[in-house]
Amino acid sequence: GDCQLTIQGVHTSCGCTAVEVDKGRKYKPGESGMVEVRFDSTDFSGPVVKTVTILTNQKLSPDRVLTVKAFVKSEIEADPPLADFGSVYSRDGANQVVRVRPLGEFKLAIKGLSFNPEAIEAKYTPEDNGDYLVHIKIKPGVTPGFLKEAVIVQSNASHLQELSIPVRAQVRGSLDYAPNYFECYRDWE
Repeated sequence: GDCQLTIQGVHTSCGCTAVEVDKGRKYKPGESGMVEVRFDSTDFSGPVVKTVTILTNQKLSPDRVLTVKAFVKSEIEADPPLADFGSVYSRDGANQVVRVRPLGEFKLAIKGLSFNPEAIEAKYTPEDNGDYLVHIKIKPGVTPGFLKEAVIVQSNASHLQELSIPVRAQVRGSLDYAPNYFECYRDWE
């Protein structure tokens, strides 16, 4: 344009993206500057799209959106990527197995697992093909409600030393009731 441009701020689509810009700097017509964007690919794999919004003093279009696209290659993957137990009774507990495998020519070695021992148990066993099976168990007696935990797989991967496997379940108690709400009507006369 033919007016001075002032960058008033920036906004990113998530905490994984950091932006450095000269906030408050005034650019004359024809002058250029730099916006440095850093993307932390930890916990991402496959195609990723993030946005950075630059807020300016322009009247017609004060916001400029920059799109950052990447394809994050991973050394290991979990199959399935989420241990979703669905609905489980607290008295019974539940078991599920997740396969952790290396991608490419990488030789995977699991060093350990971390998890909340009050709610779940986890162990791993190696397979002959280089994969590992992670056995996840929801302990009997877990408090009813929505269970949201994770098993962290610690490995020898150079870029993703900790692979998070989310664990989800709707833990039910011994009693079920329906409907699960109460309505009260009162006649006013």
